[in-house]
Amino acid sequence: MANFLIKRCQNPLANSNESDVLIIGGGICGVATAFHLAQLGERVTLLERGEIAGE
Repeated sequence: MANFLIKRCQNPLANSNESDVLIIGGGICGVATAFHLAQLGERVTLLERGEIAGE
């Protein structure tokens, strides 16, 4: 089962975040891709400069 965490941060993350996939851009394509990969069991990190699916 996929786990999801949305965390806003202005500073670099303090701890290492190990991922299988890094997606840059939280538009509809980035979010859909992250969701699909997470459902397949991949550890996904999604980076977005603003709000998720905001532009």
